[in-house]
Amino acid sequence: MRLQRVATEEVRDGAPAHFDCRPTPSPARKAARALRCLSSGYLSDGCPCRSSIPADLVKAAWLQELERGVVPGEGFFRVRWRGGRWLGYGLLDGSVRGVYCPAHGAERDERAFAAIADTETPAEPAATLS
Repeated sequence: MRLQRVATEEVRDGAPAHFDCRPTPSPARKAARALRCLSSGYLSDGCPCRSSIPADLVKAAWLQELERGVVPGEGFFRVRWRGGRWLGYGLLDGSVRGVYCPAHGAERDERAFAAIADTETPAEPAATLS
């Protein structure tokens, strides 16, 4: 009822009535359209990362990886966006489990590489009896 009165008043004043009839997205809907970096800050300053990337972009990149057969069902993949390389993890059903922003993706890569290097370090040779 109030919208009708406002429109009538605007038309009487000579200004055209302009209403945006599109629904205002709720915070939950906005959040559903963006994926936030998974870094919780537990390894650094304790503050979670606030970086986010459009969910549709990430999902499209993951579906492209699946179609190309680059990954065997599920795994990590890269998404280029705004000059950075995001690290995502996708599932066989086409959904995306989560993403890391470029900075936290690089930190994660370093930790993973260090863990692999630690397991591949050859054992010290045993002392020989002479």
